[in-house]
Amino acid sequence: MRVSPVHGLVMVSLVVPGCGGSSNKAGQHREGTAQNRPGAESEAGERERAATQIPRSDRVAFIAIATASGAVRARAALDAEGRRERPGARSNTARARQVLVRARPHDAELVRLRRQTLAAVDTAGRLPERRTARSLLARTDTINAGLRRYAQDHPAIGGVIPD
Repeated sequence: MRVSPVHGLVMVSLVVPGCGGSSNKAGQHREGTAQNRPGAESEAGERERAATQIPRSDRVAFIAIATASGAVRARAALDAEGRRERPGARSNTARARQVLVRARPHDAELVRLRRQTLAAVDTAGRLPERRTARSLLARTDTINAGLRRYAQDHPAIGGVIPD
């Protein structure tokens, strides 16, 4: 499955909301990236191997849910502000829905999140209604919170997210 850079950023922000520093180093920039940190390549390989602890169907579903939620949220945010949709936004949402429909998670939380996300994607067809847009923003907040909970309970899922 291909993930656009925007969707990759959305997924990373869902899974790794607090990475990069601590309160005792406030104001300091964290040095080092995956390219120049010692052991970064082995770190990435370890994360990928750890991700295999999670069934493939759940890994695929996690990414599909995050991608579809991000697509719905992007459209709803613009509509809520009274702005026009970006060209291709409807087709991006439709593609994300197709992947989501094919996803068959085994984990009960992912099954629930998949169902909620499909409902949100289907509701997105009623955009541009401001009331619908605000409702979708609240629904995607709930979905994204569920994805964060799943990531906290299954830290190995971080291995499926591109750097």
